[in-house]
Order: sequence, then structure tokens, then C-alpha cells
Amino acid sequence: MTEWPEFSREFVLLATCCRWPVDRDRVRAVAAGPIDWGAFVRIAHRHRVLAMTHHAASLAGLPMPADVTESLTSAAREIAWQNLAYARESVRLRDAFESAGIPILFLKGVVLAQAAYGTLTLKQGRDIDVVVRAADVPSAVRIMEAEGFASADSARRLSPAQIGALVSYGSQIEFTRNGGRIRVELHWHLAGNPHLLRGLDPFVRPMTVLVPGVGTLRTLPPDDLFAYLCVHGAGHFWSRLKWLADLDAGLAGTDGPGLERLYRHAERLGAGRCAGQALLLCHRLLGRVPPPALLHALAADRHVTRLVTTAVFRMNGADPSPGKPGHTMRTLRNMAEPFRLGRGLRFFVTQTRILLIGTADAIHWPLRAGARLFLSVVACSIAAVATGGPVSKRAADRNAAPALIRRGILVELLLERLHPIELSSPCRPRPSTTRPGSMQSVTCMDNSICSSARFRPSIAMWPNAAGRR
Repeated sequence: MTEWPEFSREFVLLATCCRWPVDRDRVRAVAAGPIDWGAFVRIAHRHRVLAMTHHAASLAGLPMPADVTESLTSAAREIAWQNLAYARESVRLRDAFESAGIPILFLKGVVLAQAAYGTLTLKQGRDIDVVVRAADVPSAVRIMEAEGFASADSARRLSPAQIGALVSYGSQIEFTRNGGRIRVELHWHLAGNPHLLRGLDPFVRPMTVLVPGVGTLRTLPPDDLFAYLCVHGAGHFWSRLKWLADLDAGLAGTDGPGLERLYRHAERLGAGRCAGQALLLCHRLLGRVPPPALLHALAADRHVTRLVTTAVFRMNGADPSPGKPGHTMRTLRNMAEPFRLGRGLRFFVTQTRILLIGTADAIHWPLRAGARLFLSVVACSIAAVATGGPVSKRAADRNAAPALIRRGILVELLLERLHPIELSSPCRPRPSTTRPGSMQSVTCMDNSICSSARFRPSIAMWPNAAGRR
């Protein structure tokens, strides 16, 4: 922690509360100094770790002000009820898909909460993530619509052409129900860029997790889950501490050689930089200790250390909502940093395509591959001419660039004029579906990289999961 003195005492205390299992003495020691409790709660809300913070503070017996204690207690209670509702909805979806003969796995969410923490009361989430095979997407979309869900990017029923475009150009689609109170992300690829997780078939050896009082749900095996969480967090710039805390909790009890095996597996899948970044962050923020040789190698990798620096900047900054006025350079960094996550020309080309074409683009403009590529090139050319030159040149002029760059992806300049909707940007705030100031008042809507991974299971990882293959 002392390596990054720019972190506030409140953030340091928050990170200490997120260590798993909870170190009561360490929490008390960090809280012994002056703490701005109002700022502490705001930071916990921004990083979505309210329930974990409440749990650690209660175990350590921290002398917090009454209003802070009440706020954390109320949030923890709400998170527990929400997770229980998500668990029941997950079982309902499982039954609907299984009755249609479509295999389905659950990512993160309640299965990760149960596997990592052994309870549904600590992990804060906002949706249900499921994955199906790409060939099953058309049927899966119809099942979701039959269950009362609608695409978050289109109020109308998706046409076969739209679904085909989504499968070709995207990796997931979000569905909502009950006015956005229940959100489900349907994935058919575990990574936006498949070169990060080469050759992974999540259905080969799934793990079954028992959620007490609800039922069983299938998810990725432990080694695959580790790599998936690393790529998912890296794709979101690790801008919320909750993602790192969940990963670290799953590593509790994993020894040095076990961490080495997990990293090497992710590396074989093309996700080595993502895993290296995650391990360095866990080491510096949450006290997880990789083997010395691995730690030295990761610290000497300039790409990994640059990714770590980016994550620290994003964690320590405001709520991760690019697209706000005056954040031109941050949006440019958001567009550029994912190119550091992988290696090779194929990864670079695929990442460029992801940058140009988002999920909403595929839905609203279900064109053939050649036509879509032509439109993207033309749009970017018009955007460049309209703003006076190449992107790199325009970015230096803060007075000329914000109106264009703020939206996240250059191609939106043309598409928004042709179709007056707000297309996908890397992350934008969404209206709250709960009371003002509640845990869902800001929702991340990324088209950034999400994924999963695969290798030999580590027995020490996820000790609370019932691993039946």
C-alpha cells in the first residue's frame, strides 16, 4: 500500500476491508488514524463493496458514526435480498434453457459469490451473466423474450438479421425486465476479443455450485474462472475494487505454486498480461503474495506495469463514466489501453474492429460484413475531416476535440446523425432503478473486453464450490 502514497487513507481502509478472509487487527490498525467517514462511504459506494465493508467493519468493531453504520447496514441488507432474488431468477432461467435443450452456464454473480465467499450476502452485483454457444443464440434470444425480457438496445423484438449481426460482431447482449430492475447479459463469447482466450470451450468441463436454499448452477471450472475474471477486470480497467476483491477471495488458500499454475494457464490462453496485471494489483492492494520469481518477472514487464498504472489511476479516480465533458484524453486512453492486453497482429486487427463496431451498431445497422466495414471506414474518414485532421492531432486540441471524442468511438459521429439514439460508449451512467443514492444509481455499460479462460483445476481455489464435472 505504501508504494502508492496517492491513495487516500479512506481508500486504504476500504482495500483493507476487502481482504479475504478479513484481517481484523489490520483493519483496526488502518482505521486508527483520522478517517473521513463520509468520504469512506462514498468510496465504498463508488467501488460497489458496501456489503464487504460492512462485514469487515463489524468484525473489527470499528467505532464509526451512527449514520455511517446505519448506511452500511441498510446497504448490506439490500444487497443480500438482491442477491437472493438474482439466485432465484438464475434458477428460473436455468430451467427455461434446459427445458429447451440449450446448455447454459452462469458467470460471476451469485455463483461467484457462493464459490468465493461461501455466502450471497457480501458480493454486490447488478445483473445476471449467462453464456450459451454461439449457434444457440437465436433460440436463446427467443427464450429471453418469452420470459418477459427485452433488449436494452432495442425496444422491439430482434429480427433474425439483427441477431445474426450480433453474433458476428458482438460477444454479448443485455436484456432487461421490470423496468430495468432485472438485467441479464447473454454471452456467446467469453471475451470480446477471442485472441485473449484462444480455444476455450466453457462447456467442456463445467463446475457445479450449490447455492443453499435455491439450487445448483453451473459455471466455469476454477482455472478457467481465474483467467476469465482477469480478462474481465482488465477489460474494465479494474476501475472498481469489487472485481479485484472477488478475484482475490477466490485465491484465498492458494499457495505460491498454485498461483504460478493459474498464471501460466492464462498465459497459454493469450491472457498473460491480464493475469499478470491482476496478480500485481492483488499483491500491492490486497496482500496476495505470488512466488518471488513470478513477481519479479511481472514487475519487469513494461506492458504489465503500464496496465497496473492505468488500473491505479482508474481506481483512484472518480466514478468510471467516460464521456463526461472535459475528459477527452481519458476517453482516448480508454480506446487505446485495451490494445495492450494481448499480442500479435490478429489481436490488434480484431481489437480495431471491436472499437469501430459496437453492440448497438449491430442491432440498428444489421448490414453485411463488407457494407459494415465500408460504412465504418467512411464514417471515420468523415469524422477526421470534419474535425480537422487525424485523431492524434485533434486530441492535442482540447477545445476542438471534446464534442467528438467524448462519445467514445469515432464512428458514432456519423451513425448518431443517421439514427438519433445514443450508441454504445465504453461506459456511461444509466438512470437509477432504485432510490437516489442507492447502489444502482450508476450502471456501467461497457463494450470493453470481457472473457473467460481454462486450465487444470487448483484444489485450493474456490473451496466452497461443489466441483462436479
